[in-house]
Amino acid sequence: MSEEKEVKDKIDYFSMGIEKYNNREDYDVVISTFEQGLEENPRDSSYYTCLSWLHLLRNKGNDRKKSIDFAKSALRYDPGNAQAQYNLVLAYMLNGRKGIREEFEKAISMSKDQDITSAKTNLKDFIDRHGNSPEVDKLIKWIEEA
Repeated sequence: MSEEKEVKDKIDYFSMGIEKYNNREDYDVVISTFEQGLEENPRDSSYYTCLSWLHLLRNKGNDRKKSIDFAKSALRYDPGNAQAQYNLVLAYMLNGRKGIREEFEKAISMSKDQDITSAKTNLKDFIDRHGNSPEVDKLIKWIEEA
């Protein structure tokens, strides 16, 4: 009986976070949801990937540095996580880092078709939420030319 209760009480923070993100809830709320999920799933690359993306979007204080750290953690737990690699590239670009083409090439080399489609969708969502950005435009161009 206690096992049934544990399964029933387990909260799907990932789905909750995605729903809050899609409903355009405040970034602080969405980030908090993914952080709760990360506490329960500290080796789950997808939580780190989402937190990396959300910190890029929120962009308060040292969020862009945090985005880099979360993307690197995602890649540590799943070296083939293409979305985390794209997040890392964009975070580097937004932080003004030069010479990141090699990091972009890593993202392309690990990408399947759905990863490239997801990356483009996410970047267009970034523009929808925050307006045009030369860095985002450049990354979209690189993806389309790859």
